[in-house]
Amino acid sequence: MNEEALSMKARRWWQAATATAIISLALLGMAAIGTGAQAAGTLRKCANTTVEIEISSGTVPPTYTKYKMPVKAISVSGVSCAAAYKFIGLVFKNHTTTTPEHFKCAIKTFKVPPGYVPTVCTHGATEIRYAGQGG
Repeated sequence: MNEEALSMKARRWWQAATATAIISLALLGMAAIGTGAQAAGTLRKCANTTVEIEISSGTVPPTYTKYKMPVKAISVSGVSCAAAYKFIGLVFKNHTTTTPEHFKCAIKTFKVPPGYVPTVCTHGATEIRYAGQGG
């Protein structure tokens, strides 16, 4: 073989090797994204908990009465149960009109015990579902 033919053969080999490597990396990337998307979309159930809240008497000086509020039907996606318990505690102890941790919360429909209000809070791919006592 002459030098020019050998160079063409080497160039084709490198092109094929590069194309194979690019396709392999793309397939690995798609597999990783698909696995992450599936994991983020599944809800994991957490144990029920109670949150202790303080209610002011409204007098001066105020006196506070502590109440334990049960929280049931807790499910999470994209976050641990411990983080969900912390968030739920912040929601019940929050004295402002904003939701803590930049979450958006709304009353939704999912299976909860009678007398409880189903609430779903989302922030990006993170979702926390819980049911607190209704009034």
